[in-house]
Formats: sequence, C-alpha cells, structure tokens
Amino acid sequence: MISFIKLPAAAGCLLFLSGSLVADPLPEQMTFVPWTSGTWKSEWLGVTKRTYFYQWTHDMVTWHYAPYVAFGTGGHENFMASSPSKVFVRLHYVDDTTATTLQQARDADFDNDGIPNYYEVETIFTNPLDRNSAGGDSDNDGLADGWELFHFGGLGIADPNAILQPDGLTNKEKADLGLNPNMNYDAVNASQSASFTYDLTGRLTGVTAPVGAGTYNPDDEGNLLNAQ
Repeated sequence: MISFIKLPAAAGCLLFLSGSLVADPLPEQMTFVPWTSGTWKSEWLGVTKRTYFYQWTHDMVTWHYAPYVAFGTGGHENFMASSPSKVFVRLHYVDDTTATTLQQARDADFDNDGIPNYYEVETIFTNPLDRNSAGGDSDNDGLADGWELFHFGGLGIADPNAILQPDGLTNKEKADLGLNPNMNYDAVNASQSASFTYDLTGRLTGVTAPVGAGTYNPDDEGNLLNAQ
C-alpha cells in the first residue's frame, strides 16, 4: 500500500509517497520540516548498508532523480522546493552489501553501465539503476553519451573502434560491457577474481572486475549473451 502526506506551503504543496521501488521490509518514513522560501527539509533514519536515491515528480508519471546519494544508518536529510504547484517525492533504495561506506556507494555502478552512481544522478541526471538510461547516443557513434562524458569528458572524442589498451577490446566493446576504456583487462589481470551480475533470465549483464581479452557478444539491449 502507498500512502502520502500533503503539506501546505506558500508556493504549493509537497507530497511524500511512503513506498519504495524495491520489495523490502517496512520502508523508511520521512518527516518534513518547513524551511525557507517554500522549501521543505525531509528527514529519515537510514538502514545499515542501504544506499538511498531521492526521486521527485510533478505529475506522478515522469520521475526525476535529485542530485543526491545517501548511505547507511543515521539521520539523512534532503531539501525540496514545493513549486510550481505540488511535488511528490519518494526514496529509491538498494541493499548492496558490497558497499560499506558512502564513498563506495557513490562510486559503485549498480546498473553496470560503466558510469558510477554519483555521476548519473549529479551530472547527467540519469537512472543509476537502469543501464539503458545512460543519456542516449546523440552523436550516433554507438557509445552511450553518459559513458563517453564520464570516461572521455565530452562527445565525439572517443573512436568506437579504437583499442586503447593491450587487452584488445575496442571502446565499443567496453562500453557495451560497462567497462573502463582506460583499464587494461588483459590475461594477467584475468587471474584476479571477478564479480558478475545477471538479469532475471540469467543473462550476464555486467563485469565489475578485470576479465581477460576475448570476443563479447551483447544483445540489442546491451546484455552480454556470451564471451569467448
């Protein structure tokens, strides 16, 4: 069940949806404190090893991520203006035990698109939990804009077919796998342990540690079908 709290303000109202986007025990409850110039401060108590993202919408259809990441236990707060007429907010959280500090949660890449969480919500304003929301491909070079911006600092700089490291992987292959184009994933590094993530159908969607050079075949959605 989802409930909301309506808070009157000079510029409108702010409504909090007390649900979460993931199945979990009872979600955290926000409290709101009037702040300055029609702004409200929202507060909640965190849960250990839980990473929080803050979402808002005006129409309950299109949700946006605020430039904010919180982590773990203790009190958390964020500020939101209640304009133009109303705004709905909700917490989107992830329980990922590999992150043990706020910095690790910020630097993590929960959707395995090769772009860290903090960069998605603070710079390119994309969904840190959806690898298909990496900013599109405005220059039509086969590389997601967000991946290009984070790793190369701009669009049209990276050659999709260029091989920057001795591992033999092109920029396009590394982008499809959510890898760092400036890291050498060679056979020496392949002996190190790797972390793999899968979708609900069992397809490999990401690699978060060095892997050996090889041939990688992703599907149209960027999911890795096989590697040789």
